[in-house]
Parts: sequence; C-alpha cells; structure tokens
Amino acid sequence: MTSTELDVAVLTARGAQSTAIANALTAAGACVRALNRATAALDDPSALAAALEDADVVVYTAPLDYTSAVAEFAVNVAAAAAAAGVTRVVYNTNTRIPDTPTSAIGFESRRDTWQILTAGPIPVTAVEPAIYLENLLAPGVLSSATADGGLVLRYPLPGQVPVSWISLADLGRAVAAACVHGSPGEIIHPGPPAMTGPQLAAAIATALGVPVGFTALDPAVFEQGLGYAIGAGPAAGVASIYHWLTENPDSPVMSPEPGRCPGWLPASTPVAEWAAECLTVSARG
Repeated sequence: MTSTELDVAVLTARGAQSTAIANALTAAGACVRALNRATAALDDPSALAAALEDADVVVYTAPLDYTSAVAEFAVNVAAAAAAAGVTRVVYNTNTRIPDTPTSAIGFESRRDTWQILTAGPIPVTAVEPAIYLENLLAPGVLSSATADGGLVLRYPLPGQVPVSWISLADLGRAVAAACVHGSPGEIIHPGPPAMTGPQLAAAIATALGVPVGFTALDPAVFEQGLGYAIGAGPAAGVASIYHWLTENPDSPVMSPEPGRCPGWLPASTPVAEWAAECLTVSARG
C-alpha cells in the first residue's frame, strides 16, 4: 500500500508535533483526519472508536501528561483502534526511550504507553525522535554573549551528550514513511548524525556566520522556566529527561542506532541547513 491509498487518523492534532505529521502525510497524498480533543477525546473510548472508524492507520503522539492518565489514554487508543478495525498504530513517543528502565517519568511514561499499545491486537510501530531543533527557538536558549555579535547556546544537557537533533518537519516525514513501511513492533530512530553541545554550537555558528559557544544549563533552572509556560507537572515530566541525561552523560540514548534507521527512512535536514533557515532572525533578535 502507498501513502496515497491510506486513510490516516492523527490524534492530538493541534500540537506542533501532530501538526507536522499531518502536514507531511497530506504532502505525501494520504487522506488525513486531524483529530483533536473535541472530536476524539483520549479519555472517551467510544468517541475515539467512532472517530477512527474506517481509518487504515492511527498516529498517536504521546501528550505532555505524565500522570496515571497516560496509561488510561494508551488503553483507550488501543481499544478504539481494535474496535474500529484499524490495521496499524504508529506511535510517536516524542523522545528516545532507554533500553532499560530509568528513574525519569519522561521516559517511563512513554515506555508504559508502548507496552500497553503492543499488548493489544493491532500492530504498532514506534517512531522515537531524540530532541527537537525547534527547542532552540525558545526564549533565552540562543542569546547575545559579546559586544561583537557572538552568541551563547544554553541548553540543559552536559556538553558531551551526543544528540540526533531533528526538526519537526523531519519528524513528520519519518512518521508518514512509517505509516507506509513500518513493521509490527519496529522502533524507528529518525534524525541526522548525533552532535555534542559544542558541535551543535559550531554548526549554528557556521549557519549564522557568528561565533557561538555552548553552556550547559542546570536542568532545575530549565524546569522552573518551562513551568511558567506549560505548568509545573508537565515541566517536571519533560525536565526529568534532562535531569537523567545530566546524571548519565555517557548514555548514547539520544544517538541513532543503525538497526533502527531503516533504508526507507527519509533523510533528515542537516542541522546547519535548518539553522540557516530558522535561526537567523530569532538569534539576532
């Protein structure tokens, strides 16, 4: 089956990730149902099943919820997909998940969802992005450092942690490809080659034509600032990932694994190319 033959239901479609996924599927020629809380509430199994009726594939992006409701949502999605006769679920975890359990709810809530979905009768493919390049657009991440136009990149990661930074557009294309080519139980790692913090800063410097230095931000400071934007609970869940990575700087979890980068996976945009297009205005603002 090709993308033009697919009817794809995209859940939580008002978020930035799901919007990028819906856009990529539409560009690939799929028939896309962008479903939001009003049309397919994750806590309403019957409404979900009705919204998914006659869909071939369901794309589920884990919401920024790290409470016990996350497991309920996963159970409901699995049940609704089965009731509607869906042939496949593609699960966007919105983070990489370490192979072994951790203390970070940001990882473990996504692992729990994967286990619940794969325990159901519908085949599931997971797409595990590392960290989004769009995070660099947040206030205070990239800012002026010197009078001669130099910049400093502040991010809550130790400098030596390698990360496969991926854009939302590339996430969308990866999920769209997984809707066509993904296999049951397959875990996909989209994204370009991993970069450390200083390497990321150097790529941005090349794109912008100004010096850029990297500084590791304290995850507690990051969490506090994020809390003002999305609330303390979701911020704690997101920040738990950065706390864990700071405590485990040698972990390769945010790097691609060759066996999880299949040949059908679309090539990702180089970081310097993305930065030249997306960071020029914001970085100098």
